[in-house]
Parts: sequence; structure tokens; C-alpha cells
Amino acid sequence: MRKLTLEERVSKLERMINVKENVSLTELDCERLQSVVDLHLKKFKCTCDVEDSNADYGFVNIGIYNNDSYSTEYDVSAVEYNRFEVMHDDKVIGVAKSYNDIGKIIATHYGKNF
Repeated sequence: MRKLTLEERVSKLERMINVKENVSLTELDCERLQSVVDLHLKKFKCTCDVEDSNADYGFVNIGIYNNDSYSTEYDVSAVEYNRFEVMHDDKVIGVAKSYNDIGKIIATHYGKNF
């Protein structure tokens, strides 16, 4: 899988914004999400980076890194309060009610596919 540049990741999220309106995410939400996903990915010795430039529109991109090398990415969309869609390659892989659920969905998918 080819690594997307930051500009491509932002552009991808901006295209998603035009499709539907979502719940805004704050900087604190993004920091919390990153810490929870990192916690769930710890068993795979991976870390994540949350791209939050579109958080105001309810979209974040989570890049997964293994030994500082890009592995894959996931998109998270805040559809409603306490309802999030987790996507990989533009396909919904799960619906979550909390940040912990998001971390579980990403870790489970990552563990099975990478």
C-alpha cells in the first residue's frame, strides 16, 4: 500500500466533508482518541498519528506506524454524539459508541490484516 502524503490525507477528508454533516471534534477529543488508539495498538508495537485538520467537521484520519514506518490509515467520522464510523480504504469496518470502541475496532482490524 502506498503511503499518502499529508496533503492527500487532508484532501481525502475534505472530500468526505462535502458528503454529510457531522458532529465537531475538539482538540481534546483528538488527543484522547490518539491515546486510546495507541493503547490498543501497543500489543502490535505500533503507534498512531491523528490528523485533525478536519476535526471541526467531525472527521479525523489516523495513520498507523510500525517502528516509525507507515503501515496504514483509518478514517473516523463522528456521525452523531456517541456514534462514530471507522473506515479503512473508504469502507466502514465498524460503528463505535466510544473512543475505546474505536480503539478496539482499529486494533482488531489491524491485527487481522497487517
